[in-house]
Amino acid sequence: MEYNLSSDAEYVQYESHFRGGDSGGPFFIERGGKLLLLGTNAFVLNDNAGRTVASGINYVGNRASTIRDFVNLHSVPEPTSGLLLCGLGAVFFAARRSRA
Repeated sequence: MEYNLSSDAEYVQYESHFRGGDSGGPFFIERGGKLLLLGTNAFVLNDNAGRTVASGINYVGNRASTIRDFVNLHSVPEPTSGLLLCGLGAVFFAARRSRA
């Protein structure tokens, strides 16, 4: 993302444009102290000097329940819990093997 600098005469706090390579990334807004997914980064429009002059999103607000269902169905557990179980299993088998 590209941010406007506070030294810019047209500075607006938190204003930004997406940059090339941001496509598909999440676009959040803050509401009630929590981040809310509003959409995904879709496109950027650059001027002749290569500066981003406009950017857009795919709005997902009306698809929130579909997205939540997909994430819940296809979520992958954190690897730390799996690694912890593997590590404990290895310690258990090593201790058992040394007794024999």
